[in-house]
Amino acid sequence: MGVSRAVLLLMAVVFLAAGCAPTSITLQPGKTEWGAAQEGGGDAWSLWVADVKDLRSTAAAEGAKVGLLYPNYQTEPQTAYLAPEPTRYVRDELSRFLLHRGLEASEGRRAKLHLRLELTDFSLVEKPGAVMDEIRLRVEYTVRFVAPQGAELGSLRLEGSRMIQTPISTRRKAEEGFRDAVSDTFAPLLASDVFVRAMNQVR
Repeated sequence: MGVSRAVLLLMAVVFLAAGCAPTSITLQPGKTEWGAAQEGGGDAWSLWVADVKDLRSTAAAEGAKVGLLYPNYQTEPQTAYLAPEPTRYVRDELSRFLLHRGLEASEGRRAKLHLRLELTDFSLVEKPGAVMDEIRLRVEYTVRFVAPQGAELGSLRLEGSRMIQTPISTRRKAEEGFRDAVSDTFAPLLASDVFVRAMNQVR
């Protein structure tokens, strides 16, 4: 009788744990480091990230939601969210990058050129495998270069992506992947002909 009760109790605990298992996971990519700060040269303290619009159109990734993940040894996917939300994360990281390069103005009204961002993709897709899981991450946004008076001086579409294969630690790998994918878009922004032309118009 005692054994039967113990078995029933164990089964109850298992079912309760299954019923209370988390159905979501929060990714926190964290900050990217770029080494020693740099001087902005002739463009020093002239840029400002004005705002970010969320223009993602798929229900698979909206607001803080970025897709589905299969955490370690889980057979059911969990909804993956990003903290902070993708729009804020992209803005904050770009702002930090500009500050690191000596380019960010102290406030919007002091900037020579405003950057208005339109986020069109920030998502992940995981494909479970028998040995290795495959995670594909994608980040895409458009930067509109705007003069302080409001005239648009050009626009540029940027994208970053990662394809990760991993047997475990899908959460950590996804966080690293998003951090790197976002960071990869910053240098091409400053190196683009569109940015150079826009900057020349406000010097």
